[in-house]
Amino acid sequence: AFSPGGDLLASGGEDRAVLLWRLASGAAVRRLLLHTKSVWALSFSAEGAQLASAGADCVVGIWDVEAALNPGAAEGAQSENGPAAAEGEEPWLLRTWHTKFTPVVAAAYSRTNVLFCIGGFQPPEGYAAGGRASKAAGR
Repeated sequence: AFSPGGDLLASGGEDRAVLLWRLASGAAVRRLLLHTKSVWALSFSAEGAQLASAGADCVVGIWDVEAALNPGAAEGAQSENGPAAAEGEEPWLLRTWHTKFTPVVAAAYSRTNVLFCIGGFQPPEGYAAGGRASKAAGR
């Protein structure tokens, strides 16, 4: 995903990490770690202040881009979930959502910063996904 200003690129994939790149230098400037499976979807908010990441692990993460690019600015920051980061957490991770059984395959912010995510429901083994069994089957 490209930032709205065109100066950053966010990439993700099978290595489970999200990388922020400065396009002017071509250098990766931050590795964001949250996901336990492949990252499939990335989207910057309309003004570029936040980055959403999502994927096969049924987790959506919202990142503070400025804090990730300038780690000193993240000290003492507050996320929606309380103090910035617990021991071992990324200080620029603002919020996470767990979709239970739905890997997220696409994420996009609207011009008014509403985040839309799309996924395919994958019930765990032994979970009935619905429908109606037919007694006539096999007759």
